[in-house]
Amino acid sequence: MPKAIWSSRAGRAVIILRRRCVGRLDMDDKYGILHLVDPAQISVGDELISVARGLSPDYYEVTVAGPLPADLRRRLSRHQVRWVNLPLLTRGSLRGCLSAARQTRRLLASKAVDLIHAHGLSAALVALLARSRRPLPVVCTLYGLTPNGLTFLRRLGVRWILEHCDELILRSAAQRDVVAAIAPRAARTAQVVYPAVRATRSPGLYDVGVKRQQLGLHPAAAIVGVLGLPDAKQTTDIWLRAAALVSSQMPNVEFAIIGAGSERAALGQSVHNSGIGGACVFLDDRRAQEETIMALDVLVLVSETAGTPTQGLTALAADIPVIAVDSAPLVEILGDLPNVRLVEADSVEGMAAALTELLSTVPADEGGFEMVSTTGARLKLWEVLVSQQSYDLQEKWPAADSGGASQPSAAVVLARYGIQRLVAQMEKVYYQALQ
Repeated sequence: MPKAIWSSRAGRAVIILRRRCVGRLDMDDKYGILHLVDPAQISVGDELISVARGLSPDYYEVTVAGPLPADLRRRLSRHQVRWVNLPLLTRGSLRGCLSAARQTRRLLASKAVDLIHAHGLSAALVALLARSRRPLPVVCTLYGLTPNGLTFLRRLGVRWILEHCDELILRSAAQRDVVAAIAPRAARTAQVVYPAVRATRSPGLYDVGVKRQQLGLHPAAAIVGVLGLPDAKQTTDIWLRAAALVSSQMPNVEFAIIGAGSERAALGQSVHNSGIGGACVFLDDRRAQEETIMALDVLVLVSETAGTPTQGLTALAADIPVIAVDSAPLVEILGDLPNVRLVEADSVEGMAAALTELLSTVPADEGGFEMVSTTGARLKLWEVLVSQQSYDLQEKWPAADSGGASQPSAAVVLARYGIQRLVAQMEKVYYQALQ
């Protein structure tokens, strides 16, 4: 059993896990963490990179395994995070789960792993089956779970998975009630760890234009990104009607549907039937989500699927406004943040009004470059080029009235959902799982 030494570093609690010598050559003082990613949770790749970078390399050796797309593999390598491309064929059949478990078991035999962190139910099942010959603690992060529609046998299977994991992590407190309806014992001991976002710079106008061209978007259009449509079939029609209403009033708006996956063909037909096919672009969900979000003017979240709250926080950290449906997890995480509009999931008028409001509002810091006079006064370049008023840069201007403006959304988001908070909570969960 490893020895735990508590210390303080950079103003936060850090758990240093050291082991007695067990015959390893180069890992005696490091703890091996294997992140096993479900195929449906690939969108959390950016957060995994941030966590892996936040954990001290002196005490942790982190490996990410799963069906990793090429773009995510490149970003993991760029940040010096170890990865293994492991195809987890876990959807739809027990045979696929057993095959994936055998592959994972071979991986465990070839790597120094002391704890498995499974992301998603399928990954947790594979981890539990793979550890049958080698007892390892399994931590499961649960994302979306809907008890409605589950058959009796599936409910039993979900309960078995949740109750056999050593630690269960929920992404919001609202999830506890959902889990309690299936596995009450697991719900009582589950821990809530909110998503986190790292500091990002707000993109300049040039950066946005280049990124939009790379994504196939019009550089001069107002871009509305949409996440969660494939997992919110009941609200898809509502959103399409609201988008059609906005498109008829604002012809310069383009809608970027992110993460359609296998539902792309069906969604494409629905988009065509709604009359906004010419204003919609489907973006590959395997791109870097953070880079895609930076090209948007507004982000719309129509469901609380895996990674959706994190992507909402990423947008807010870049001062990009967010519209979210009023589901319990999204309200809990995003509800009281600035630059967020909550709308009823079944309200066409509410969604259209929120889109119209945000698209009609010019950001206060729009304009890019600043000119600084000899007196230290600042003036946006577009104010000089567009306005017909003459400005004397030698003159000392009075301080601008803020009008009681609220704190920027980026500052609030980073203060509440910074990546260091997530790393510290993860370290505590790992420590508890290893007892």
